[in-house]
Amino acid sequence: MRHKVVEALRLLAPSDVAGVPKIRIGGPHDGGYVMLDCLRARAPVMSFGIGPSMTFDLDMAGRGHPVLMFDHTIERLPDSDDGCTWFREGIGHVPGGALPTLAEHMAKLPDGAKDPLLKLDVEGAEWDVLSHADPAVLARFSQIVIEFHDLAQLAEPAFNARALRALQALGAFAPIHVHANNFADLALVEGLMVADVMEVTYVRRDLVSLRPSATSYPTPLDSPCFAGAEDTLLWFFPFLPGSTEATLPADDNALSAPAIRHRPRIDPPDLWELRCDLAASLRMAARMGLHEGICNHFSAMLPGSANQFLVNRYGLAFAEATASSLLICDFDGNVLHGEGEPEATAFFIHARLHKSLPRARVALHTHMPYATALAMVEGEPLVWAGQSALKFLGRTVVDPDYNGLALDEAEGDRIAASMGDADIVFLRNHGVMVTGRTVAAAFDDLYYLERACEAQVLAMSTGRKLCPVPPEIAQHTATQMRGDTGSAALHLASLRRRLDREEPEYAR
Repeated sequence: MRHKVVEALRLLAPSDVAGVPKIRIGGPHDGGYVMLDCLRARAPVMSFGIGPSMTFDLDMAGRGHPVLMFDHTIERLPDSDDGCTWFREGIGHVPGGALPTLAEHMAKLPDGAKDPLLKLDVEGAEWDVLSHADPAVLARFSQIVIEFHDLAQLAEPAFNARALRALQALGAFAPIHVHANNFADLALVEGLMVADVMEVTYVRRDLVSLRPSATSYPTPLDSPCFAGAEDTLLWFFPFLPGSTEATLPADDNALSAPAIRHRPRIDPPDLWELRCDLAASLRMAARMGLHEGICNHFSAMLPGSANQFLVNRYGLAFAEATASSLLICDFDGNVLHGEGEPEATAFFIHARLHKSLPRARVALHTHMPYATALAMVEGEPLVWAGQSALKFLGRTVVDPDYNGLALDEAEGDRIAASMGDADIVFLRNHGVMVTGRTVAAAFDDLYYLERACEAQVLAMSTGRKLCPVPPEIAQHTATQMRGDTGSAALHLASLRRRLDREEPEYAR
């Protein structure tokens, strides 16, 4: 596969452009990109994939470019500008499919638009968007800025073929600026150094005069995406000036170093806080008796990511979890960072759940005793007879079909589909799954759900008839509880203060 890795890397080799300076569009860190300073006045921008920062889009709008933004995984923009129009739509590669193609999206451009600009995050399905794009459609753009993800997988035959098709589809364009995103690691792939995430700026070849690159990257216009670490020096093929395939080490002299997932990682602050929140939740779940052996699992989507998530490592009890022990996985079953593997059912349930339900940023699965007990009896688990239970009125469903262990994608998809619009699913004969938008919200629900179930089981054990709350009062109380948007965060903060005093190693 080494020659196929080289073939893909060769297509990322940058050229210099004669007589045209470069400018930085956007902020100094993540979300800013370097382009040629030859933008046509008011040329529209099509921007696919919106992270926590939209400084590129705001800068473009401030320069007078109408910006069309596309992302179906968010509920609102992180910022706003009159020059930016957001469409809650993704992008696909099948004409007439569930997600519009690039060509179908371009119908939204203003009439007579010339030399539009394209910004695209390419990870997962977006590789197919590029490889299936009509060359005539791509050729309408003057410059394209792409952030390529998962390049460390170039030695995997299926991914390599997919990546090659996508890179070859850009044949009418030349890479003229490259930058490694330092949120991700460098990897050794078939003995060759590879940056896992690359920001690449392309220009249409017929618009410029190209010459071999004499530029060392990063340049003074570049800035580390994660401000807490140094930028990544691209000192290797094909980015180092003068490097060619002839300068590469032979197979038997290839570089040797740990793979990407075993390299030390410097997490951005928001990801480290997420790690600490999830580790704290695991530790406190153990203290509260909400765990079962080493077989339950908590997961949380990475900030700004649509296909990568944290999950606890198989073999560690909840009480042993630490922030750094959590694994980063993707929806394809790869462990991208961390030692060990997730428990098998953890992957098939959580990956499919997060993929199918973007609102479920956090998913907590347990066999906690009282909730699981109520998942084992006939009828609805909760009868709305206690105040704590009313927190969950209208938010739960029952998956009635127990099919054994979830050891394939189909079972994970079935569980995800059973949730519908609910936040919590009682898995008949199994346990519960609690989802939320934050770790704090999900853990608060997990805690109060078990308390509500415990109170109901104790009441049922008396043998006396339960007294449900009248429906109108129950609904009113549930509405009141949903209006309390701050207590979950305060609850988790209090638990973390307790762990800071008693088990500070959770945050290591």
